[in-house]
Formats: sequence, C-alpha cells, structure tokens
Amino acid sequence: MIPILTECVETDTLNRFIEGLKELESYTLSRYKHDFFQCSVNEREEILDHFESESQPVIPELGKVKNKFTGKPFSQTLKQYAA
Repeated sequence: MIPILTECVETDTLNRFIEGLKELESYTLSRYKHDFFQCSVNEREEILDHFESESQPVIPELGKVKNKFTGKPFSQTLKQYAA
C-alpha cells in the first residue's frame, strides 16, 4: 500500500499514514498481545473503530485546518485506499 500512496498522496499525508501504522501495531500488541493480522475479525474492527474515533476532531473546522497542515488522518487514508 505504501508504494501506491507515494504516488497518490502528499508527503504530509504519507508520513501521517506511516505513523498511524506504527501506532496501530503498538496499540494492537499492547491490547491483544499479538499483531493485527493475528487478530480476529471482531478485534480488527474494534482496533479500526478506535483509530477512527481518535481521528475525529472535536470541532470539525479545526480538523480541516489541521489536515491541511499535517495531512489526512491515518484512518481516513486507510479507508480511502484500502477499499
């Protein structure tokens, strides 16, 4: 997926996505004691829901401004390119 993103998204969004992958792996290991691909479907859904809820800004307008400077949130990029 990374090679595709290098061609399709801005550098800020790519960097934020890579950091999101690292956070996803860390969160998964700490919560489930194994990596994401060893999780059950329900566990994977919970993990992805967790990251999606964390990416939701309290004030939507501030989220748009933040995204402009730091790139799209990890979960948003994942949903867009993994679908």
